[in-house]
Amino acid sequence: MDYLSPAKQLFELGVPVAAGTDAVPYNPLFCMWAMTTRRERLTGRVMGEGGIASNEVALRLLTRGGAYLSFEENEKGQLVPGHHADIAVLSGDPLATKGDALRDLSCRATMVGGRWVHQ
Repeated sequence: MDYLSPAKQLFELGVPVAAGTDAVPYNPLFCMWAMTTRRERLTGRVMGEGGIASNEVALRLLTRGGAYLSFEENEKGQLVPGHHADIAVLSGDPLATKGDALRDLSCRATMVGGRWVHQ
């Protein structure tokens, strides 16, 4: 089970990997929760403890990893000069929030293309 969806292991090997789903679009914080807890959402059973990613790795796969996957790493994925700077203002720090508390975080505001689109 540690190698079911082996994002952590691939990242550690230096393989470019991005987080996502082939199902309905999920809240990225739900995806982060899934990668950092590996808990089955209905039963709570951990599905491969060896595949649990840190919050830092999970966030990187959701941001920089996605930009790399779509060949946009030179313009998206990081908050650096010259990159698009779409921003989500969250109710808490996703790097400091652990376990099930990640599912309680919410988006308070969103900026896209320099304009607030949700607040």
